[in-house]
Amino acid sequence: MNYFSTLKTALCVILLSTLVACTNYPPQTHTDIRPYARDLSQQLMDSGTYVRGGERVMITTAAWLEGDLNQADLLALQLQEGLTAELHRAHLHVVEFKMTDGVRVTPRGDFPLSRNYMELRETQSADYILAATAVNRVDGVTINARLIEFNSQVVAATAEITIPAAVVNALRSEQGIELVAR
Repeated sequence: MNYFSTLKTALCVILLSTLVACTNYPPQTHTDIRPYARDLSQQLMDSGTYVRGGERVMITTAAWLEGDLNQADLLALQLQEGLTAELHRAHLHVVEFKMTDGVRVTPRGDFPLSRNYMELRETQSADYILAATAVNRVDGVTINARLIEFNSQVVAATAEITIPAAVVNALRSEQGIELVAR
């Protein structure tokens, strides 16, 4: 083998290694949590033997397990948005239950969504609700998610991921606010 052939082979190995590395989770300092939402979504669809495309799901915010299950943060809200996109890609019909009866037109923008229950539509219908909890761990934040059949309250699918501490800390410093409950 000559020098150029060896160099060419080495370059191919390096490029292939780089491509393989790009398919894994983002680097530890990256603040994009979409890969974690994608992983949760895939686990839910894989474990949900009776969950089929075309069914309707409401996606709620992951609550801190250490609290009264009534507290969330920016990390949980971002994960909820990511799961909305990923489960839609998995052909589930995502029900937007924060939709109001109209659009509020304000000097700051036009808004169809609200977190004020008095502004929301009264009736909502879904086959499943996605419920999730978050818990602090030494190595990051662990998210446990489950698809619950709306009428029977039977857990139809489950998933678990840990978002590495470096990613959570990077999100915290990028946003300038604390993301992890203390």
